[in-house]
Amino acid sequence: MDLSNLTARSPFAPAGAGVSEAETPEVTQLEFRSVAEDQGGMMFSVFDVTANRGHWLRLGETGATVVKSYDAAQGQIQVEHQGKVIPLKLKRATIQAGAAMPTMPTMAGSPANFGAGTTASPSDARRLESVAAEVRRRRALRTAAQSPAPASAPATVTESAEVTPPPVP
Repeated sequence: MDLSNLTARSPFAPAGAGVSEAETPEVTQLEFRSVAEDQGGMMFSVFDVTANRGHWLRLGETGATVVKSYDAAQGQIQVEHQGKVIPLKLKRATIQAGAAMPTMPTMAGSPANFGAGTTASPSDARRLESVAAEVRRRRALRTAAQSPAPASAPATVTESAEVTPPPVP
């Protein structure tokens, strides 16, 4: 049994402790988010986690971060950032279930969909007819105010009987 390795890699130490710099995967602040192609060629979305900012970069375009190569089969790019060449794999999207859509509350005793195929009670029918009459009256007033009156006779609008809506229970 070889115990010389135990001092370098203790089974009780946190993960990654005692591992040399060459053996650890590069922990980077950059993420490869997406790929797009337009008339100018391929573009790569590289997101800087620490700055909370994304950039669209082209292959070989100079700047603070340079995309050196792209491997479509592996879904990976090689970027040069702060003098280091870092491989970045395309980040997979995580799908989270959203909250259920709230439903519209309905009044007690009234149908949820008051439209075609439903019949209104006599009191509802009277109320709807009074609302329709009020709408017609207000439209007539509005059109009379907008259209110019003839010079010979002034325009008059006769008021119909005042319709009051029924009290709300």
